[in-house]
Amino acid sequence: MRKIEIILLLVILVCGLALVLISLPVGEDMTDLPFTLDDGTQGKLKITTPRYLRLGDKAYLQLEVAFIPAGVTASGESVKTKSSLQSSTLEMDPSTAVTAVIPAEGMGRFLWEIIGRTSEVQRATLWCFRQGAAGPELILARDISFEVKTILGMRYRFFQWVLAAIILLCILLIGVIIYRGRGKVLVN
Repeated sequence: MRKIEIILLLVILVCGLALVLISLPVGEDMTDLPFTLDDGTQGKLKITTPRYLRLGDKAYLQLEVAFIPAGVTASGESVKTKSSLQSSTLEMDPSTAVTAVIPAEGMGRFLWEIIGRTSEVQRATLWCFRQGAAGPELILARDISFEVKTILGMRYRFFQWVLAAIILLCILLIGVIIYRGRGKVLVN
């Protein structure tokens, strides 16, 4: 009986360790891009993307736009900015373009919730425009690709449930073995 209990305890330990490892958050990559527009307006873009996507799990892509105060205008007016993330295969929220008015000395943040629905490389294009009286002026057009990962062809969340079920089953088996062992001791 002792060998079975030790094996079940080892299975619980291995499954618990695997559960902790696959539950760790995905790392992020940050890219800083300076820009200068035709009228001399300068600023900085910061793009934060996940290193990869987990099939069916939510991840976030963030774009921060900051204009350099001396380059905006002499009077320090706000700048109207429009950003969108476009992809035919990636599920996104919001799925349409987002507009923000950024103060001369402030920063605008655009955040998209993205979900990879197929286990292929997902591609998207990130667009950012300045909306002015002359029409939209392109600040950024960047292609981004995400590798969508699975575990043994399963979604991470489903695999986490499988590991949790194995742990519970092993705990129940250990409880039954201990209960039956005590019953034999009491009878003898």
